[in-house]
Amino acid sequence: KLDKNKIVVYWNKSTYTRATQQEDWDLNKKNRNIGKKITENERNLSLLTSKKNNLEQRIENQRSTIAKQIQAAYKTGNEEPVKLLLNQENPEQLSRILKYYDYLLEARSKKIDQFTADIESLKITLSKIQSIKQSLAGSRKELEQDKQKLAGNLSKRKTTLKKLSKSL
Repeated sequence: KLDKNKIVVYWNKSTYTRATQQEDWDLNKKNRNIGKKITENERNLSLLTSKKNNLEQRIENQRSTIAKQIQAAYKTGNEEPVKLLLNQENPEQLSRILKYYDYLLEARSKKIDQFTADIESLKITLSKIQSIKQSLAGSRKELEQDKQKLAGNLSKRKTTLKKLSKSL
């Protein structure tokens, strides 16, 4: 003959086990998703770090080039085109030289624009890197908390199952 108390204890044991197992499954699923998110963020961080290094190298090279061009412009001075105009020994040569100066100034302007754009791109990249690092830290902290919760659930389940088994 079955004892009603034993049936209730068995039912409670079974229900408790299913509930905690479902919670553990949900936490494990959440942890897998967080793990995927961490992996993706680490990959993005690696790409952005590489981009940052390339931009820094390019900016340094541009800085050096622009400094040389500024020194060269300073040495020639502002009077060079005016001297050529006043000299006017050969008008065709003057026209070519002035066109050459226009090309040179346009090239300098493009380099300066590219330098400025690279600096802006570097600022944006650094901001993205900082954001991803914060996201990674938050995800890792959440993952660690979930792992602790899983360990606590396991410990509670073992204790409860021992108690329920003894009562049977």
